[in-house]
Amino acid sequence: VYFTNLALVGGAAIAGAVFLAAFGPWMLRLFGKDFDEGYVTLMILAAAAIPEALGAAAYQAILAREHMWLSLMVVVLPREGIFLFLTFLLVSEYGAVGLATGYAIAWIIALIIVFQYWFHQLLPKNE
Repeated sequence: VYFTNLALVGGAAIAGAVFLAAFGPWMLRLFGKDFDEGYVTLMILAAAAIPEALGAAAYQAILAREHMWLSLMVVVLPREGIFLFLTFLLVSEYGAVGLATGYAIAWIIALIIVFQYWFHQLLPKNE
C-alpha cells in the first residue's frame, strides 16, 4: 500500500505539473494581462509540487513509526530553515521567482532527507 500510494501521489504530481506547463499561460491570462509574467514562477512551483508530494507520501513512514521528534528535528525544521534562509537570500533580487525557488529547493532537500531515513530504517539489512 505504501509503494502504491507513493507511485499514485508521484504520478498525480507529475500529471499536474505537465498540465500546468501546457495550459499555464492560458490559465494565468484568466487573471489579467499582468499575470503572463508569472509563468516562470508557476513552472517552478509546479516542479516543486513533485518533490513536495513525494516527500509528504514518503514521510508517512516516519509518522507511522511514531518518530515525531525525529521528524521535527531532521525533516521539518531543516526544511523550513532552508526555506527561510533562501527566501531571505533570493526574494530581494528575484521576487516571486526567488520565493518559488527557495520553496522548491527546501522540498527537494526534505525529500532527500526522508528517502535517506527510508533507506536506512526501512529497507531490510543484509547481514
